Amino acid sequence: EYVDDVDLSSKIQSLFMVLDTDESRALTSDKLCAEIKKLNFKPRIHMTQEDFLTITGSGSMCNGEGKLGPGEFEEVVRLQIRRYIQRQLTDLMIHGTTTEADFE
Repeated sequence: EYVDDVDLSSKIQSLFMVLDTDESRALTSDKLCAEIKKLNFKPRIHMTQEDFLTITGSGSMCNGEGKLGPGEFEEVVRLQIRRYIQRQLTDLMIHGTTTEADFE
């Protein structure tokens, strides 16, 4: 959970630092896919190279080296959050019901 935009940015940057195990300040597709699997998410997240291309707009959101730096990573995460919220709201409009668990 986060309380405001600054808090969200802080949490995203903290996640970036956890994933950036070699402290290179850049995440390649291989590195992101490998490191995200190590996190204790429930359900576990399995990310493929294809998923990386999808979330980065075929790499258009990556830096000039095809990697995600801290800024690019934040943009990608924020976009995925927006898309998730849009899917949840669309489902609510279509089906007319939701529970608090749908937004956890």
